[in-house]
Amino acid sequence: FTTGGIGPTHDDITADSIAKAFGVSIDVDPRARALMQAACDARGVELTPARLRMARLPDGAELVDHPVSIAPGFILQNVVVMAGIPDIMQVMLDAVTPRLKTGARMLSQSLQLQRAESAIADVFADHQRCYPDVAMGSYPAMHDGKPTVDLVLRGTDPARLAEAFETLKAKLAP
Repeated sequence: FTTGGIGPTHDDITADSIAKAFGVSIDVDPRARALMQAACDARGVELTPARLRMARLPDGAELVDHPVSIAPGFILQNVVVMAGIPDIMQVMLDAVTPRLKTGARMLSQSLQLQRAESAIADVFADHQRCYPDVAMGSYPAMHDGKPTVDLVLRGTDPARLAEAFETLKAKLAP
């Protein structure tokens, strides 16, 4: 997601930057121009060259149309480009949210230990090798002058996550 930089001025370079990043051309998109012309006609304003600049989209972009302003946002592959004005951006985000692909829900479990991270490092590394499909992170801290470490396990398979968590707890039991 990116917001801003798709307006009518010379310093609005987001569309150009996205086109360059994806190695595609950029030009006035006929769909965007038609939407903008209709919006300008309805408001009784001219589609000036500055306004027309907001119809420039990278080749292959999908429009993110909305009822708030005359200029659309766009989606190119995995990048969603929206207006920088918060109220307009929110409307654009609401428009694209149903189109976003979601993956499996990420689940997590955490275990807080009253030990130094170095005391559990080897066991934790070995455990990670046993469960390569479960992401594991170690987060050390100090509480009341004593070392603690939070071990966080994340995964999409509830049974596998529970197994990895319970096994780790057993390995690190005091």
